[in-house]
Amino acid sequence: MRKLGKMITLLAATTIMAVGMITTAFAADAITPTEFYYGTEAMTAPQTFSYNNSNFINGKYYQGVVVPVNVTKAGSLKVVTTATSVLKDINIEVYSDAACTNRMEYLTDLKVGSTTVEDYVSFSNAGTYYIKFDSYCYNGEDVYTNTFTVQTGFYTLDAKVIKDGETITYYRNSGEDKYVFNYTATKTGKVTVTLPYSMGSYVTFVDSGKTVCEKKWVSDLTSDSQASFAVKKGKTYKFEVTSNGTSYGKEQSFSLKETAVKAKSRAKRAKAVNIKKGKTVKGIVTAGDKKANWYKFTVKKKKPVTITLDGNVENNLKFTIYNKKGKKIDSTSYYGYKRDLKLTYSTTYGKANAGTYYIKIEKANANSNGVYSIKWK
Repeated sequence: MRKLGKMITLLAATTIMAVGMITTAFAADAITPTEFYYGTEAMTAPQTFSYNNSNFINGKYYQGVVVPVNVTKAGSLKVVTTATSVLKDINIEVYSDAACTNRMEYLTDLKVGSTTVEDYVSFSNAGTYYIKFDSYCYNGEDVYTNTFTVQTGFYTLDAKVIKDGETITYYRNSGEDKYVFNYTATKTGKVTVTLPYSMGSYVTFVDSGKTVCEKKWVSDLTSDSQASFAVKKGKTYKFEVTSNGTSYGKEQSFSLKETAVKAKSRAKRAKAVNIKKGKTVKGIVTAGDKKANWYKFTVKKKKPVTITLDGNVENNLKFTIYNKKGKKIDSTSYYGYKRDLKLTYSTTYGKANAGTYYIKIEKANANSNGVYSIKWK
């Protein structure tokens, strides 16, 4: 890298000799940015750079310095530039070549009187890229020196493991960028993920290799930046996140929170869980479940009976009620995405005869998933 930097310097110096024997700027030592995992890690230590009106970088109009950056994988680079002493506005640009002929992106500028600026640039491939800091001063006529520090950090596209209570921050260059978060449940119950992004995100939840829901829409623009799913302790799940938009210079985040649910159910009618009047029993259905959940309740005298089933459900759950003789009284299914809205089924079956009734809750399709509660009165 240093040998290449010297070669560029000599070539530039040869060119500039014709306009007045002016000293040229040369490429600084390369920076290797901190690789973020959670996004809260410290960036690289501040590295100081300086140039003056004699450090020409582009003919006789601009002076500056070029800083190489080593990028080891695809992702987004965060660049924070802080003024120490800035007497001329500094333009900050990113190039793919050391000679700075192929500009990838104009980041921002650090104006006189400003303290700190930050911006992001994304890369599809590993390699060495170049950040050019320069100022305009025709023929170097104004005497000045600019001194500043640079810190960097790097958001990768690597899949990450996330645990209960954690938040991972990332930077999205494109809505098509897919961020994958793997999670192993430490509780049986409900997992809620939060993605506070006004442009909205699509969450795909995968359970046992089966896609429970695909591209579930969440957005804090509609005050609904969360999605919830049923999980079982010890099982590993995967979240895939895409979007319609980019970060627009701001980081995004993915947070996860577990809520334990004390679920009760039996797989056979003969061993159905008894529900007392006015009491609530909770249950869970996940993609890996193959058996139905059975419940029962007893009406002591003929009276109107209301059965209420509430839940957070993806895809469908089928609800069927039988009398003691096994005759089906009624059934219904829950359809479609309800996001994080409560899905409620409530019905009154006239005056029920005294006796025992059975409720069967089962998956309506292979990818049904939900946490529900059931009661009667």
